[in-house]
Amino acid sequence: MTDTISQVFELTRQLDDRVRVSRPVRAVFRVASREEVNRWLLGKSGDAMTDQDLVLKYVAEVRDLSHDDEPRLSVEDLAGDGRAAAMLAAVFLRNVEE
Repeated sequence: MTDTISQVFELTRQLDDRVRVSRPVRAVFRVASREEVNRWLLGKSGDAMTDQDLVLKYVAEVRDLSHDDEPRLSVEDLAGDGRAAAMLAAVFLRNVEE
């Protein structure tokens, strides 16, 4: 089984053109070394990966803590929301092992 790390933080999502919400979430990230992430971000072709690519590769799950049953949020939907993807990527990168 892959090692993971869990972080709790406020995640802002864009619900539609006018509505933005912020909710407490628990995100579970796959553990990775700085070297691995840097190598992956640059890609074999030299093309840089995006926040959305990073979320799809390294986010295992996200749960909405504002509900008692802590429902899972779709990682794919979050990756498609530029603001949410950027926040998830930033939290992940803060926790990358040296």
